[in-house]
Amino acid sequence: MIIKNNKLTVTIKEKGAELNSMVDTNNIEYIWSGDPKYWNYQSPILFPNVGHVKDNEYIFDGHTYQMPVHGFAREYIFDITEKTSNSVIFTLKSSANTKKLYPFEFVLHVIYILDENTLSIKYIVENLDNKSMGFKIGGHPGINCPILKDENFDDYKITFNKDENVKTYHCSKKGPCAQDEIGFTGNTLKISHKLFHERVIIFENLKSTTMTLESDKNNYKVEFNISNFPFVALWSPDAPFICFEPWFGHSDFEWDSKELMEKSTITKLSPNKKFECVYKISIDN
Repeated sequence: MIIKNNKLTVTIKEKGAELNSMVDTNNIEYIWSGDPKYWNYQSPILFPNVGHVKDNEYIFDGHTYQMPVHGFAREYIFDITEKTSNSVIFTLKSSANTKKLYPFEFVLHVIYILDENTLSIKYIVENLDNKSMGFKIGGHPGINCPILKDENFDDYKITFNKDENVKTYHCSKKGPCAQDEIGFTGNTLKISHKLFHERVIIFENLKSTTMTLESDKNNYKVEFNISNFPFVALWSPDAPFICFEPWFGHSDFEWDSKELMEKSTITKLSPNKKFECVYKISIDN
């Protein structure tokens, strides 16, 4: 599915409603290719879980359920429920298959809107059940880094639009999450593959509303508007891309309960209520 305007052409797959291309008028591609040598996803939607649950299982209403890493939405075909030249709405509804993993009636809408040089990605979760549902949700877009082919990953930095003094956490490939002894202070993070060695870095309650990937060697910038997200993660598996991940919730801590509704970073949604969140990706060159 393609949406476009006079600045950007965006392609989204029906499987997982996954963003898989974002190209500007200079034919620069910003989204990671999905090369399975490194990581075979490009921008998966994480729902109804983010990261790992302890022992890959949780308990709800006395029953034990298995839960894959990052949930299951990224593996399902979404319906296209609305389309214009510069916007599209994808929808995933609960089914007999989803209930084997997640015992709730729900609808997940993913809305992409292109406005000038900015792509907004909105998630709407509807609880259609007669009981409260607990979930985590987040984005996981991979951005090519370096942006230009004749540069290096280490040429880049991330600039925050406000000075920060926040807690950070790290998660290994197998979880669980743990708090770092020293958090993050300042407004600039110089990136390197060593920084991300076998771990995800998670920022909690940033004051900044934007994080910008940029290099002193060119004018190309990718700005993420992540306001109102309680957690933002960064990850790169020694590969030519970096993931900016705005999250509601993250992997379980070692001390987290197996009870779904008691997990420390769970979002609880009452029956017949909606949850909405949105982040934006802007291109500047």
